[in-house]
Amino acid sequence: MINDIVLTRYEETLQVSIERFDERIDEAELSRGFCNYIGVHKICKGFINFGQVSEKWGAVVCRLCGLRIMVPWKINTYRELSEYLDNLLKPPSDGELPEGVKKSFRELMIIPYKAHKGPF
Repeated sequence: MINDIVLTRYEETLQVSIERFDERIDEAELSRGFCNYIGVHKICKGFINFGQVSEKWGAVVCRLCGLRIMVPWKINTYRELSEYLDNLLKPPSDGELPEGVKKSFRELMIIPYKAHKGPF
């Protein structure tokens, strides 16, 4: 059963309210439209919506902090959303990356973000 859905590689999480559903949450349909919320952003406590932004794409958006994640609009249930994001966040195996990208991708996954020291 789904309780929380990890949204980003920085572990930002969608907290799902079990009380909203009479059925198993895995199979529950996502509320569609930017007026309906699908859960709460675990850290900032903002309501998260799922709305359509183009013919093929939707966005998971936090009303409070502005977190925005693009996902296919064909996603209908919490399970589908969780599986899509799990696959998206899973690091690819070396066989799935071009030769020149392997090392730099691994470094990005391991080395923490460094502050930009440019003029802006």
